[in-house]
Amino acid sequence: RYSSRTVQAMSFARDRGATTIAITDSPAAPITSLAACTLLAPRSLNNVYNSFIAPVEMANLLAHSIVIRMGLTYKSLVGEFDI
Repeated sequence: RYSSRTVQAMSFARDRGATTIAITDSPAAPITSLAACTLLAPRSLNNVYNSFIAPVEMANLLAHSIVIRMGLTYKSLVGEFDI
């Protein structure tokens, strides 16, 4: 259920000094033991399909918060591209 590649990537980053954050659906997920911080985004059991809206939005908000904290603007990150 959990990707071994994700666990390997988290271990790789942590071993090289990165501050790691896990976004997962369960505190028992293997990635939580490698994370400095774990954000839980449980799956809804009321859906017929697995929805990734909650974890994707958490990642989006986290990335946005980091950019704001670093004092960067959107334009400085993407340059002068007309998107």
